[in-house]
Amino acid sequence: MLDNEMSPDELLALATIITFSIAKGRSLKELRTILNLMIMVTANLNSLLAQYEINAGEAVDVLF
Repeated sequence: MLDNEMSPDELLALATIITFSIAKGRSLKELRTILNLMIMVTANLNSLLAQYEINAGEAVDVLF
């Protein structure tokens, strides 16, 4: 499902479907908690990717 053949349009459509599926019937507090979790997951994935690039000797932008 999530492979290199997925177009940007398909990825956007999938993200939209997931968003509506997660949000349906949730309270504001629940949505904020889910959003906070997703932000943490994103930060962790970015950290892993950066370390993979560092280990491979690829250039990584450092932001301070």
